[in-house]
Amino acid sequence: MKQLLKTTIAIAVFTFSGHLLFAPPPPPGSGNNTPYSPLPGVEILLAAGAAYGIKKKFDQKNAEA
Repeated sequence: MKQLLKTTIAIAVFTFSGHLLFAPPPPPGSGNNTPYSPLPGVEILLAAGAAYGIKKKFDQKNAEA
């Protein structure tokens, strides 16, 4: 019974906490009608990791030659 209760609570927490992660809409009449989408930190980290991996492969290829 306790395991069922724990599982139910865990599912409820994950289900209902998702709406807390979304930002609220901007206030009406803010005067800024241009869409603005900054790069999130995850995309910057992915790009940096890809560049680092490419550099390592390039260095490894040059060391063999």
